[in-house]
Amino acid sequence: MSRPSGFGGENPWWSVRQVREAIEVQLDPAMGPRERARRLAKVLRRIEHWQASNARAARSHRKQRLRQLHERGIRLSKLRKCYNVF
Repeated sequence: MSRPSGFGGENPWWSVRQVREAIEVQLDPAMGPRERARRLAKVLRRIEHWQASNARAARSHRKQRLRQLHERGIRLSKLRKCYNVF
């Protein structure tokens, strides 16, 4: 399974907007079954594009942040972990 957002990996969850778009296509009473299936496939391709784009941006931002920290002499591998602080 993919890791949650914030760790530079793929986000397995859809945003509210993505869910809304998929539901709107399915609930439109004016569309026939063929048109509904065609439009749903189109929405799903668009959502896949957004997910891939967001994953690329997250990786890029993480690499940039790590590079900036490295330039300042901060090595995350050398920092002490702060689990169980309390």
